[in-house]
Amino acid sequence: MNEINALDWILQVDKLATTTHYETAATDLCDCAYCRNFVSAFPNRFPKELLEILYEIGIDPLKPFHISEVCADKDNNHRYIGNYDFIGKVVKRPNERHQIGTPFNLDILGWTPKLNIQFSVTIPWVLNEEIESVACEDLES
Repeated sequence: MNEINALDWILQVDKLATTTHYETAATDLCDCAYCRNFVSAFPNRFPKELLEILYEIGIDPLKPFHISEVCADKDNNHRYIGNYDFIGKVVKRPNERHQIGTPFNLDILGWTPKLNIQFSVTIPWVLNEEIESVACEDLES
C-alpha cells in the first residue's frame, strides 16, 4: 500500500487492487440521458487536483460506482451525487468535509478495505435533448 495525501486526507491505498476492482465490477453508469450528460460534461467540470488523486489511487474517473442526477437549477445546471470505490485505509481525516471550489465537494466513507469517495458536483446540461428534472429550488424549500 502507498500512503498519499488526498485533499487533507491521509490514505493508504492499494492501487493494484483498486485498478483490478474497476476492471471487474459493474457500475451504475448506464446509457440514460443523465449518465451520458455526466460523461460528456465530465472532463471540463472535475477539478484537476481531484482527477490527479483519482488516477493516483487507481480509479477510472469515468466509472463512478454510483451516479444520480438530483435536480436542475434555473440555468439548466444539474446537481449530481455519486461515489468512487477504492481499496485502502484512512490514516487521518480532515476536520471538515472538503469542498473544491463552489460546484464540487467530497467525503470519504466506508470500512477498510473497501472505501469510497462520495461527491456532489453541479454541471451544465450539454446534450442536445430535453429531459425532465426536479427543480433544485423545490428541494431547498
